Amino acid sequence: MKKIKISLSFILILYFSINISWAYAEKIVYIDMDKIMQISKAGKEAISKINNQKKKMLVNFKKLRKI
Repeated sequence: MKKIKISLSFILILYFSINISWAYAEKIVYIDMDKIMQISKAGKEAISKINNQKKKMLVNFKKLRKI
């Protein structure tokens, strides 16, 4: 009788712990990267570097096109 109680309690504990872990694993989170890039300091710096590089590449392309 004691073994049955122990095994039943073990099975119940195992069942509930697995269900709890599955519930936490099913969360889907979305990150708004546009907002992060516009608000954060690193995002602003990255955007300015990308824009500067784009301008330099356009100038080089226009020079090559004239040749």
